[in-house]
Amino acid sequence: MQEAKTLGILNINSSLPSFSSEKINELLPILTRLGTLISSFSESTACFLDIYKRLCILIDSDFSLFHESIGFQAIAILVVEEFSKASSKALKIRKAQIYNEISQNVKLMGVSLVQLAHCRESYQVGYLIEKLFRSNLKLGKCIKQAFQEFLSGYSGLSTSIIFKLIKLLELLENLIRTPLFLVLTAAQNIETEAPNVVELKNFPTLYSMYINKVMPYLPAYTSKSYTLVLDLDETLGCLWKNSFRARPGVERFLTEVSERFEVVLFTASSAGHADAALRAIDSGSRINLRLYREQTQNYIKDLRTLGRDLSRVCIVDNNPYSFSKQPQNGIQIATWKGDPDDQALISLLPFLINLANSNQDVRHYIASNL
Repeated sequence: MQEAKTLGILNINSSLPSFSSEKINELLPILTRLGTLISSFSESTACFLDIYKRLCILIDSDFSLFHESIGFQAIAILVVEEFSKASSKALKIRKAQIYNEISQNVKLMGVSLVQLAHCRESYQVGYLIEKLFRSNLKLGKCIKQAFQEFLSGYSGLSTSIIFKLIKLLELLENLIRTPLFLVLTAAQNIETEAPNVVELKNFPTLYSMYINKVMPYLPAYTSKSYTLVLDLDETLGCLWKNSFRARPGVERFLTEVSERFEVVLFTASSAGHADAALRAIDSGSRINLRLYREQTQNYIKDLRTLGRDLSRVCIVDNNPYSFSKQPQNGIQIATWKGDPDDQALISLLPFLINLANSNQDVRHYIASNL
């Protein structure tokens, strides 16, 4: 129990999702079908991922343990799917064992949903949460062991399989910090992209797996009312003696806006440069959605390509040319080239916070208040 408390997952006094009888009636048939499919090792990975997306939409996103369970299950299925292609008998036996662990996790989710709907006593809720937490830990450990066993027991791996395993491992390591819908989108894209990867070098980044390959680039989901698009170079930081330096206040800025907006990086830089820069300034991994140079149009960031309602999208950029196709949605910030006393990001926060709370068309709000 202590481990759960340490990770901050066990908090029985916090608000819990409300599972009505109608919601339970929607969820349980899906979980029952999922358990049956997993037990029989039937259906394609695409079918499983579609089911997980349905669960993701139905289960309250604030209750992270259920979303972690779904994420672990999806990644585990994609990993052990490769076991059936291996000749090793030991790996095929291991596949059955892991499917059994996933099946147990699915059943526990169903039991937990029903009991959470009917019992609100803190000790009962705490017990349920601890069981599901420990089940998730066990399943996560199983997946990591599966990676090791597969890599050691199956020689001559193809480039596509190596790509798939590396990206799934990265996805697993970022699972708890990433919205579940993005995890499932990435899992689908990894599965789709793997057969096309032929070189060991220059693998597509994990962040490129979170977005669509064609317009609209952003997955059709968001839990926030507004989308905030951020430029990178000379807006959030700048190159300084061969390293990327954070603009003063960027940590607080990203923390505040990520709580209120769907945050998207849109840069005219390469993916390699942008991802390295964000590793330096976004240690909390708050920006999962990233668009790069190839998504711009002659370095113009056309907000229509995002697939979001433009009345709910604003962009912060130091160069107005970048948002010249939608100037009414743009907020120009002063160019930063290393001034340690700069306060532009912090000064912009009250405006953005008020915008997030306004429920207004961003274009009207910007015109009236900036």
